[in-house]
Amino acid sequence: MKNKKAEEGVEFLGYRTVNWIITGIVVLLLLVIVGSLVLNYFSSENTDLNRGKKTLDDIFNKVIYVEEGAISESLIIYSPPDWYLRSDAGHFIDNVECFKESCLCICENLECSGENKICKGFDFSVEVDESVSTPSTVPVPVTVNSGDKVNNAMRLTGLEKLRIVLLENKKVVIRREE
Repeated sequence: MKNKKAEEGVEFLGYRTVNWIITGIVVLLLLVIVGSLVLNYFSSENTDLNRGKKTLDDIFNKVIYVEEGAISESLIIYSPPDWYLRSDAGHFIDNVECFKESCLCICENLECSGENKICKGFDFSVEVDESVSTPSTVPVPVTVNSGDKVNNAMRLTGLEKLRIVLLENKKVVIRREE
């Protein structure tokens, strides 16, 4: 005669062992996935400078598309927050060579000075249709934003919808779309 309780115990122990092994594998997979997401987030590929470069590449491609005859095009960008989009006549913007008719830059600061900037040149006129106030030199804690106006500059907030328009005089204008 067989001991029924002993067989049930062995069967129950085997079932629990399999469950613990499966649970361990699932937990290990979740840790690997979370770890890879965290490493990807903090990797050098996702820095503000690289995001700015991708943003400028997207804008550059749309500007070329519009200039070739599309008349108008919308674009949603995900730029580094609190960076600036600037347009300027060619030549130099803070020692960045841009020997074209006009330059389009995305920069960490309004003056486009320092290392965190990317510029691209165009053989036609490109203009950012917005002006930004530079902060005045009033001492802290008073904050006044009635400094000098810098034309052809747009402060980016991170997620923006832009409208790129070709005007009759073959000038391409970049505007914020509401």
